[in-house]
Amino acid sequence: DCKSLSGSSAGSIFESRIQNAAQHGGLPVLPGQGSVRRARRSPSGALAPAGQSMDRAGHCGAVCGLSANLWLRFNSHRAPQLCPGLLCGRADCTASHRAGDQGGELAQHAEEHDPLGHAGHEPHDGRLWIVLAIVALYVAFVLHYGPRWMANRAPFELKRVMQVYNVVQVLANATIFVIGLSNTYLQPGYSWTCQPVDHTDRSPAMMKTLYASYAYYMLKYLDLLDTVFIVLRKKNSQVSFLHVYHHGGMVFGVSIFMTFLGGSHCSMLGIINLLVHTVMYAYYYAASLGAVKNLLWWKQRITQLQLMQFGYLTFHFLLVIVRNPCQFPVFIAFIGFIQNIFMFSMFFDFYCKTYIRKQRKSAEHKLKAS
Repeated sequence: DCKSLSGSSAGSIFESRIQNAAQHGGLPVLPGQGSVRRARRSPSGALAPAGQSMDRAGHCGAVCGLSANLWLRFNSHRAPQLCPGLLCGRADCTASHRAGDQGGELAQHAEEHDPLGHAGHEPHDGRLWIVLAIVALYVAFVLHYGPRWMANRAPFELKRVMQVYNVVQVLANATIFVIGLSNTYLQPGYSWTCQPVDHTDRSPAMMKTLYASYAYYMLKYLDLLDTVFIVLRKKNSQVSFLHVYHHGGMVFGVSIFMTFLGGSHCSMLGIINLLVHTVMYAYYYAASLGAVKNLLWWKQRITQLQLMQFGYLTFHFLLVIVRNPCQFPVFIAFIGFIQNIFMFSMFFDFYCKTYIRKQRKSAEHKLKAS
């Protein structure tokens, strides 16, 4: 099945399966339709009775399910609200589809208590292209159109605006950090070393985690204003590749996490990032008030905190690659591992250029002066 889906005919295969499912009543199309028994596809491609356990440990099944979900995300106008489980053996469909096996009352309850709408753990409702468009517009503005528009204009005075912005960031990041941490890694049974992807988990802790995760995802869009403020203040030298890549990449990366991996091993990335951003924006606010002395010292400590963040996350994803006791998708862990090595190397290069070399030059000047 996975081999056949990897070719150019994947779209037609998906469409034919969706059409067959709809025609033969294999899937509930709308939430709250009552008790509907649905067939599930086993990893070998054969249909298995509803409720039968399936082996989701294989990477083929994980990749296949991800491909099916991606296709549905970009083509939801063709197959609205259809469960992708029939496509590649994914038993973890929407909340209403899962609840359909237990009756309409439970389906209605799941729908009413779903923080992300009828899509269960998936917030985009098939609109990943919008995320790409927003990131593309952001990059185009901060690298080209923004500086060009500001070329013959005086810098904007944004001190008060940025103070309010920093306070909002501190409060939002701190609140989401507390909610996220208390409902994940401080919960009994939640693993620090390997937390699997489980779209069937509708526990109160998971629902709070999904609320917090979605709020964190929204914060990544708010973070884009960092660069916009830099451009409007004509501080274009601060718009580095590292800055733009980090902000734009986080929007897209967190959108993928929210769509496919909510509440899983990747949650650590958000938890640590929220803590770092709380400290960072608190520093920005204090610095704007003139309450921070020796700014270079504080900046250096914050960069060190960011280096520790990427160092720990590299180890966090490496654990899954080496051991993988919970069958978390290894290809996702590998992407996280490589990404955090890349971010660590870029931040380390920035750290060396900004602090170590400057300190050496300062020491040399003092020696010459003496």
